[in-house]
Amino acid sequence: MFGKPRLSFRQIIGMILLAIAGGMLGSLITDCYKERFAAHLPSNQLISEESRIIQTIESITPSVVSVVATQDLPLYRESIMNFDDPYFQNTLYRSEGYRVSSGSGVFISDNGLVLTTYHVVDDPAVSYAVITHDGATYAVTKIEADQLHDIAFLTLTDAEGNPPAGLAAAKLGDSDQLQVGQRVIAIGNAFSTYSNTVTTGIISALNRSIAPDKIDGSNGLFNLIQTDASIHPGDSGGPLLNLSGEVIGITTAVAAGMDGIGFAIPSNDIIPLLK
Repeated sequence: MFGKPRLSFRQIIGMILLAIAGGMLGSLITDCYKERFAAHLPSNQLISEESRIIQTIESITPSVVSVVATQDLPLYRESIMNFDDPYFQNTLYRSEGYRVSSGSGVFISDNGLVLTTYHVVDDPAVSYAVITHDGATYAVTKIEADQLHDIAFLTLTDAEGNPPAGLAAAKLGDSDQLQVGQRVIAIGNAFSTYSNTVTTGIISALNRSIAPDKIDGSNGLFNLIQTDASIHPGDSGGPLLNLSGEVIGITTAVAAGMDGIGFAIPSNDIIPLLK
């Protein structure tokens, strides 16, 4: 009877090398497959970024407000009969609060201090109120402004004349850490109708200066953040956020007649004004 054939040392080495080569070939084929079909696979990075945007919006929404200006205007006059003297009539002028403009703002303290832009609240002939995302309304009782930086701080009272408490305050971030290309979120009262409208974009440029005749919504300003996040009429005074939910700017203007060119006041220009 014959025994099983034995493999020589050279044959064993050859089989080992063949196995290694096969493994390398399989790995190469797998890598090629991944590269070819990567566009059709879910991107974990994209999903992570979307989640951060959603979380940021959820956390900041209670802090974003609409700033509404109203003015009492006579609507009509009504003749009231005096029954003690049927030949004498009193004329009563009825008036109603007309909304004349609207902008945006953000709580920066839990007792209702609101940060907005000066040009949103620059008319001394009107009354201002703040409306929260859930419809609560507060009267603006004091306006402190820095016209040079187009910044204003609003002090509020509730319907009973008391200062509010326990409100959701946003955190001011460090705008000096911003980089061109960084993802940002803008929230505001778009077209004075669509409150808490969210848009996203990137930092397009830093340290921009704009002249009054080149923009809509403000006077000439300096050291601004430029972004391609859509900014609409009514958004002025709303926050520009990083993906950590920090307010790194306050939207103030858009380039006249141009899409995708908006500007925000850096948070680090605002923080010294608070002090």
